[in-house]
Formats: sequence, structure tokens, C-alpha cells
Amino acid sequence: YNTNPDGDPVISYIDDDDNDGDAKEITMVTHFGSQWMALLPDFVEYVAKSLKNPNSLASRYRDFLINARKLMTDETFIPTLLVHAYPYNETLPVLKEDGSLDAMPSMKAIRYERMDEHVPSAFGYFNNQQRYEVPKSSEADEPKLWGPYFLGIYDLGDIVDSGALFIRKVSVNVDPNIVYMFPVSRESDIPYIRWPNELQISEKPNWERIKQEMMKKAKEEEEKKVKEKQ
Repeated sequence: YNTNPDGDPVISYIDDDDNDGDAKEITMVTHFGSQWMALLPDFVEYVAKSLKNPNSLASRYRDFLINARKLMTDETFIPTLLVHAYPYNETLPVLKEDGSLDAMPSMKAIRYERMDEHVPSAFGYFNNQQRYEVPKSSEADEPKLWGPYFLGIYDLGDIVDSGALFIRKVSVNVDPNIVYMFPVSRESDIPYIRWPNELQISEKPNWERIKQEMMKKAKEEEEKKVKEKQ
């Protein structure tokens, strides 16, 4: 391997399915994805077998990274390999010239989570809805900045729209209803409940405090009547 003027490695390789046995060259432009991904079984098998072949694209690319002392995580190595490995790269969503998707997939994410600071999303989505906060009396830990934030019943509509297989995160100490609802066997089992335009919830009634306030008010009124008679 060597590098092109842009600094991307040019890998020379021979894959197991190359019948002529001739070496091929390809410029590996680094791509980034997610650790949560849906991969076709054929591609998974290709990666597993390729890493056992020292001359394959996967092995030569791995060797380049090691020799160049470059640190690459799994959410970078796998997407980069997928983008450059034929014919598996033809299974990727088609992008238009402006960078938008040619067609929206039915499953936009493997998991659904509230990461409100990550805007806009890959699909141009801005989240402008309210979200669940941890009650002061709750045993749940307060989410850190950048989330993920806790989900609840009002997030079910967005969960359905995402087509995700998993959700993150929920807690019986924030909204137990959503915890008791899952898992489900079919997407149609999830009710399509969304956030109202604006939701304001009353404080939890403190009946002991209310009783004391009522008793205090009654006592003050009684004392006032006594003074008026004097």
C-alpha cells in the first residue's frame, strides 16, 4: 500500500472471490458510522473470512492501520470496509447529488434514543418536543448533557416512526408505563402516542401540607371572628 496526495491509503489486495488472482488497488477513504448497525449476513461472512486471508482487502487495510500506528474504532473500520467492498457497497442507501437520501428507509435507526443536542439528525430532523426529567424523589440518575435522556409514553409515536428495534433509555423511576409496555412482538402493538403541543403537569399533591394549611386558615378565621366580637 501507499498513499495518494489526499493522504488516503491506496490498498493492493486479492480477495478469495477473485478468480483471476490478480491484485487490485483501491483508495480507502475513511467513513464513520455507528456501533449499532444492521448488516447483511453475506457481508458479515465476508468480513470474517477476509480477515483470515492475509491478502484480502480487510486484512491489508487492517495491516496498514497497524503499521501506520493509526487508531481506528469498530464504528469506523466496518463502515469504511462496507463502502469500498463490492458488491456489498451496492446495498447502501442511494444518495442524491445534494447529499440527501434518494428514498427513506423503513428503519431509520437500530435504536431510538433522545439525544437532543445531536441536531440536525442524519435525516434533517430537529427535536423540538418536551422531554422527561428525573423527579427529585426518583432513584434514577440525572442524564448527563448530550443524553441519552429518559423515554416515556409520549415518545411512543417517535419510536414507531423510527422503525428501531431497540429503545434507550427507560426507567421505572421516571415513567414506569413505558417499561411495562415492552417488549412487543409487532410494531402494530405499540400505540401511536405523541407529545402534545405543550404539556404542563401539576405538582404531586401533598395532602398533609394541604391539611395543615386548611387548619391554619380555619384557625385564623376563628380568631378573627373572636376579635370582632370583643
